[in-house]
Amino acid sequence: MNIETLPWKDVTMIALAAVGAVLGVMNTWNALSQRRVRLIVRPALAYFTGGGPPMFSISVTNMSSFPLTISEVGFTGWRGTKGKRSAQDAQQVG
Repeated sequence: MNIETLPWKDVTMIALAAVGAVLGVMNTWNALSQRRVRLIVRPALAYFTGGGPPMFSISVTNMSSFPLTISEVGFTGWRGTKGKRSAQDAQQVG
């Protein structure tokens, strides 16, 4: 079949079907990425106002489109044991 022999209605329908398929894939990708949890975890130094040496801290930033609650931040030590340090829990948003 040659494209020149197709009626303009068929060409229009094929083009609209292709656009619809592309938009459907883009919509699915967007919906899946909005439901994904996105966090930025950074090491930082904590300085106290009373003086003293700086201490190691962990900064967690929520980049998701919905609120999250972080209940604990710490390190995983050798053989999976957690080395807990004193850390403030994040407050629940909303």
